[in-house]
Amino acid sequence: MHPLPDVIKAPKVELPGLKVIGKIALPEPRKKETASGQEKPNAENDVAERPRPRVDRTREQRQDRGRPPRKNPVALQREREAREAEERRQQELEDQKRKKTEHYLKRVSQKVNRPTKAARLVQEPTETLTDTRPAPTSLLGRFWRWLTT
Repeated sequence: MHPLPDVIKAPKVELPGLKVIGKIALPEPRKKETASGQEKPNAENDVAERPRPRVDRTREQRQDRGRPPRKNPVALQREREAREAEERRQQELEDQKRKKTEHYLKRVSQKVNRPTKAARLVQEPTETLTDTRPAPTSLLGRFWRWLTT
C-alpha cells in the first residue's frame, strides 16, 4: 500500500593520504586501431602509450616472504617477560618437589634406622589352679562337680 522509499546512497569520500598496499596496477586495455594501415609518424607517442614496466615490487615481496614480519618491541618484551615468569614458576615447582622428596626420605630413613627393641622373654612361674573348695558330699553336688570339671 505504501510506495517503496527511494534508496539514498551516501557520497563516496576519498581521503587524501591513504594508499592501498599490495594492489596490482593493471595496464589499461589497448585501444583497437580503426585504421590498421595507418602508421604513427610520431615515435614519442608510441613510447608514451606503452604500459610502464613493472616496478621492482616483486623483489621486495620475495624478500619479505622469507622473513616473518617484525614484531613490536613492546610485544617482544612482554613475551620475554612471560617466558621468564613461566621458567621461574617451573623452577619453583621443581624446588618444592625436590624438598618434599628429601623430607620424605629423611623421615623414612629415621624410621628404618631406629632399631626395634627385642622383646624379652621372661620366665614367670606359672601357678596351677588348685581347687580350694571342699569336695561336695551330696549326690547332687558331686554330679554338678563332675559336669563342670
